[in-house]
Amino acid sequence: MFTYMLIPGNRGAECRAYDGEAFSRAVLDQQPHAQVVIPLHKNAVCSDAGDTQRDQHIQAIEQHGRIAWQQKTGYGLRNLVELAMPL
Repeated sequence: MFTYMLIPGNRGAECRAYDGEAFSRAVLDQQPHAQVVIPLHKNAVCSDAGDTQRDQHIQAIEQHGRIAWQQKTGYGLRNLVELAMPL
C-alpha cells in the first residue's frame, strides 16, 4: 500500500525544487518508512555515502531508464491521487 505526502503547491516544475537530499532526509525524519518518490534532475548525482533512497532512484534510472523507474515506483499514481483531490 502506498502512502502519499502531498506538498501544498507541489505542481509541475515546482516539484523539482524538492529533489535534494535535504528534503528527502526531512521527510524520512518524520516518516522513517516512507518511500520518497520525486522526479530527479537529469544531472542528479549520488550522495557521497551512496546508500540513500534518492541514490537508489538515481541508480535505477541510470540502469533501466526513467519510464521503468516510474512504473516500478508507482510515480504515475501520483496523478490519480491529485485528480481525486477536490480543488
